[in-house]
Order: sequence, then structure tokens, then C-alpha cells
Amino acid sequence: MTIDQYNTLENLISGNVNNTNLLGQDLKKQYDKSVNIEKNIKLMMENQILLFNQ
Repeated sequence: MTIDQYNTLENLISGNVNNTNLLGQDLKKQYDKSVNIEKNIKLMMENQILLFNQ
């Protein structure tokens, strides 16, 4: 393997690692949003029950 080939391979691997990290961060944000939505729905349901029981 030539030094140019090695450098190209190294850059490709580095790019893949960076993309994987960005995807991971995006998935974490999406997960956090879904958890917040779930919490909000639960609170709304609890509020409906409280209103109904008044």
C-alpha cells in the first residue's frame, strides 16, 4: 500500500467515524424528543382525568 492509499484510507475511516458520531447525536436528540412527547401525553391524560373527576 502506498502512502497516498494509506492516507486516503485513513481519511475515509475518519470521515466514517465522524458521520457515525453525528448520526448518534441525531438519534439521541430524536430519542429525547420522543421521551418528552411521551411525558407530555401522560401529563395531558392525567389532567383530563383530574378535570373529569371534578
